[in-house]
Amino acid sequence: MSLFLLLQLRNRLSLWSTNRQDPRPRWHSSVRSSGGRANVYALRWENERTGKSGWAPAVRGGPGNARKPDREYLPLSDEVVAAHLAGSIHAGLYPLLPNDTCRVLACDFDGNGWALDAL
Repeated sequence: MSLFLLLQLRNRLSLWSTNRQDPRPRWHSSVRSSGGRANVYALRWENERTGKSGWAPAVRGGPGNARKPDREYLPLSDEVVAAHLAGSIHAGLYPLLPNDTCRVLACDFDGNGWALDAL
């Protein structure tokens, strides 16, 4: 599921299930079947001094450990998705699976020329 679709879920649906037998959020099964990797997710970073920003794999111990050879990637969990939907973090999916296949593709076209860019 793309971040765009996750944002749509946040804006259009109640985040919590009304089924008393299943207390998990409504988005639980959608995220689990998204086609992205569950063993790692991306976090958005921003350097206030330089103004640069980007995405990097979430690792135990924070961004300072990202380049260490023994880094441990953090899995995409219900808590991570809930934090993303609540707006406290910006999380991303890695759609390229370990076997180099991909089951999801998301495109974002902005600005006045978005229709031409989409062609």
